[in-house]
Amino acid sequence: EFDLVHIHSLFLFPQFAAYRGARKRRVPYVVSPRGALDPHLRTRSWAAKAVADVLWQRGMLEGAATLHLTSDEEARLVRDVARLVPRSVVPNGIRWAEYQDLPSRSEFRALYLDGDDAPVVLYLGRLSHKKGLDLLVRAFTIVRRELGDARLVIAGPDDESLQPALEALAEQEGVRRSVIFTGMLRGRAKLAALGAADVWALPSHGENFGIAVVEAMAAGLPVVVSPGVNIAAEIAAADAGVVCPLTATAFASEIAALLRDRGRRATLGGRAREFARRYDWDAVAPQLAAMYERAAA
Repeated sequence: EFDLVHIHSLFLFPQFAAYRGARKRRVPYVVSPRGALDPHLRTRSWAAKAVADVLWQRGMLEGAATLHLTSDEEARLVRDVARLVPRSVVPNGIRWAEYQDLPSRSEFRALYLDGDDAPVVLYLGRLSHKKGLDLLVRAFTIVRRELGDARLVIAGPDDESLQPALEALAEQEGVRRSVIFTGMLRGRAKLAALGAADVWALPSHGENFGIAVVEAMAAGLPVVVSPGVNIAAEIAAADAGVVCPLTATAFASEIAALLRDRGRRATLGGRAREFARRYDWDAVAPQLAAMYERAAA
């Protein structure tokens, strides 16, 4: 009964079922890899992925009406896949207005930091190997050594059971009491974390887009990200955030510099807010609708 099917991600049964159903009924479909073809991830579980590729996934990709990528960099990274299939680059969307009136700086701090007003470096997202959180803990250790009092807040669900290892690393580095794990934050609690932060950081090895980065920027936070975030080039071109090499010393240097300079934080935060506006659903939804119309035709 539908004109088009949109298949998200790869290598799992739901994608196979959707592909099989669409092909059986001769309904065109769009595939969004959602970062699953990033070079950093291709070698993980290589054997299982190779089997899936031979059995059905290559056919799914090569039979798509279009491959939906969320950034120009993601499109570049998958140019070797299904070469004859058209590409459509449409970013992810956010509700920009939701990040313009954040809870007070003190709300989150009262709940999670015992009211401490020390500078806060925030990571908000899944706890996953590809996010480089071990590197962030090591970078924070250097920041603490240089600046003294500061807090690192790691907020998000522990998808890969990484928290014990990260806690052990923080203990080894002598900063365990200054690293706070909040678990999953939703709704007002998430906004309160953004409202309490001074710097937002993501040393990721690979992000096909980086929706959490854009949300932090919409909240007016200065962000420090790695080149592995696929919109890093756009952030750098707009001078709306800091893109630095994926090393603990580089991240520590940039985070410490921002924590020392309130004026630069405010300037970057203002540019970040305007940069994020381009990803509001009012701007993104028409692009998505146009992609669907082309694919269905």
